[in-house]
Amino acid sequence: MQEFSAIFFTGSIHVTMMTASGRPDPLFPFLSSRALSGAKVTLPEDCRGFITLIAIAFQRGAQGMIDSWYDPFSREFADNQNVRFYEIPMIGSAYWRLMSGWIDAGMRSGIPVIKHPFVVTYYGDVFPYRRDLDMDDPALAYIFLLDGEGRIRWRAKGYAEESDIIEMKGHISRLLQ
Repeated sequence: MQEFSAIFFTGSIHVTMMTASGRPDPLFPFLSSRALSGAKVTLPEDCRGFITLIAIAFQRGAQGMIDSWYDPFSREFADNQNVRFYEIPMIGSAYWRLMSGWIDAGMRSGIPVIKHPFVVTYYGDVFPYRRDLDMDDPALAYIFLLDGEGRIRWRAKGYAEESDIIEMKGHISRLLQ
């Protein structure tokens, strides 16, 4: 089979990227940390059996980008027990790791309690994730759609636009069938 990659630019800091090839979609890399609820979360294991949208950000300024994906996602799929959304702030600085309790407490106070099990702050070496998931610009939010086996089936970065939301919902609906 012929392999292809397509990148669609739809704004100054928005890129949606899809890939298709003859090889299986890659598994989301192993990541283990604690959610704001205190529960241990291990990905992709905790995604098995669910269609999962994962948003990763390296800077607080990317929150608006995450919200541009999460808000329409939650309006469409909030009542579907087969769909999940994880937000993963990635913090790689050793200084901030020392402050993790303070950072998580601040996030808990500003994030609705219903989201706490699905906000998983990762403190550690971010470079293997940036490399393996092609997250080259730390100023952007990165979005990954995983199937029930934890395989990356679709990805995007930056702000969501209406056409991207329609595409994302279509992918999720197909995976739910």
